[in-house]
This record gives sequence, structure tokens and C-alpha cells, in this order.
Amino acid sequence: MSMELFTSLTWWHWYLIAILLLGMELLAPGAFFLWVGVGAGLTGVLVQVMGIASWQVQCLIFVVLSFISLFVGRRVIRRARPEVHSTLNRRLAQYVGRSAVLEHPIENGVGKARFGDTLWRVRGTDCPAGTRITVVAVDGSDLLVRPETDHGAG
Repeated sequence: MSMELFTSLTWWHWYLIAILLLGMELLAPGAFFLWVGVGAGLTGVLVQVMGIASWQVQCLIFVVLSFISLFVGRRVIRRARPEVHSTLNRRLAQYVGRSAVLEHPIENGVGKARFGDTLWRVRGTDCPAGTRITVVAVDGSDLLVRPETDHGAG
């Protein structure tokens, strides 16, 4: 019975296999069944257009086209992915290099500065309120700062 199934493969079988594989892609994580489904669909097109009757040749074409579509598809997806920024999911790291004015003085190494609409805890050398500071690093939920030097004084 199973051998009979292989010997009677036609183009519409490959279309059905492609639809089933694409349906499985919706249920499974990743993008593997998608490319194998593309291979099955392309096999169906070739079998229909070229009239290939041999099930062995059809299966060989399916395997080759599945590998090609998997290889090409993965390369296309890799190129289409947006660049991942190093600060993604690390909100505080986005503040490194930014300047602000201290709202609360840094006393005993701890103070507060406003960035946008948020008041952040900052750590650094003791400075009075109103001092312009620059974020140099992040430690946990604290911004590590240094006072900006006044280049205009002299």
C-alpha cells in the first residue's frame, strides 16, 4: 500500500504536501516547514510542467529544491533582519554620553538628575545641585556620572 502511494505521485500531491507543510509552519516555531513547503510547491510546478512521472525523480527534485529554498530563505531572512542595537532591552545604557543638570546634589557619592521626564539616581564624586554632569557608565539601576569641566572659565 505505501509503495503504491509513491508510485502514483502526481503534481497535485506535491501541492497538497506544500499546503500541509505551510499549515504546519503556523503551528511550529521557527521557519523550517516554510522552506520545505516551498520545495514541495516548486516540485509540484516542475512535475506539472515537465510531466515527470518517476516518483524517484520527483522525490530527488523535492529534496534538492527543499535544500535550495532553505539555504536561500535563511540568507534572505538574515539580510532582512533589522540591526540589533547594543542598548536594546538595556534602557539605562542609552543614557551613556548624555548630559544633564543635577537636581539633588551628589552627597556621599549619591544624587539625582533629571533625564527627560524621569528623575534618575546618579553616583559619582560629590557635587552641588545645578552642576552639569555627563553619564559615563551604568551600574545596575544607577547612572555613573562625572561633572563636566567648565571649558569657558579662565
